[in-house]
Amino acid sequence: MEKQKKIPTKETDKIETINPYSLTKFLGEELVIKYAKLYNMPNISFRLFNVYGPRLNTKGKYGAVFSIFLKQKKNQQTSHYCWQWKTN
Repeated sequence: MEKQKKIPTKETDKIETINPYSLTKFLGEELVIKYAKLYNMPNISFRLFNVYGPRLNTKGKYGAVFSIFLKQKKNQQTSHYCWQWKTN
């Protein structure tokens, strides 16, 4: 499957799931839509990312990135992050 070319994408653009994570997010939204139509219920899906709150996991390999940024701000540190997407 091909990665989205237009950034930012619109809600009306065709969805291209490029990995298992994006596929499960898409299928979850589709499940809500189908269920709501089947039972004639209103529905809404939120696409949340970097969610934080009082029970945020701040430790370990999978600690939320937001907590890392908060700790760095508190200690007056800065970091530079770079993510690369491998495309074939």
